[in-house]
Amino acid sequence: MNIIKNLYMSITSPVKVMSQEESEGRLTASFLTVIACALAGSVIAPVAYYLAFRHKYDLSLQLHSILITFGASILTWIAASAVLWGLSSVFKKGLGLRQILSTWGFSYTPNLICIIAYNLILLKSSILSDSNVTVFFINTFFIMLLVWKALYYFIEMRHVIKTTVPELFIITVISGLSFALLMAAGGAVGIEIPMI
Repeated sequence: MNIIKNLYMSITSPVKVMSQEESEGRLTASFLTVIACALAGSVIAPVAYYLAFRHKYDLSLQLHSILITFGASILTWIAASAVLWGLSSVFKKGLGLRQILSTWGFSYTPNLICIIAYNLILLKSSILSDSNVTVFFINTFFIMLLVWKALYYFIEMRHVIKTTVPELFIITVISGLSFALLMAAGGAVGIEIPMI
């Protein structure tokens, strides 16, 4: 029950669930969010694309590629959390890696929605050629998801790591560079939607 409550609150009241205090089921709920994101992007999307276009193009499903992408998706969550934990340790915030893992995973909710929307657009590519208004709304939707992800980042900084303004600036610059490297590494193994 606590897992479902944490998942629900991570969307409706992220400030309540993303805090330094330990909460029963929070790490599991956070992990489930990341797993759902990894499954959607590395397993479900390629299978759906294959099933939709296998008669049109010469496609094949490569299990090793799917497994590598899935594993890399999980590893980037751990690596991003480790970066945030390491930076919080530099500023002596007294957090454990478990606390960061149990909150940062919730920030994958916009990623999950982005993966679903992006792949639906790929499957129904005629959407993009319908009109400029449709393209405008699709772009606006993806920008909204990016802003939503940024809000999770600032909630993490303010309510979990409890940064001051100078610390926030330093952590954002360093984590931004680290996240860019993680996105590049993820892209190299086939992750289409960044998993940070």
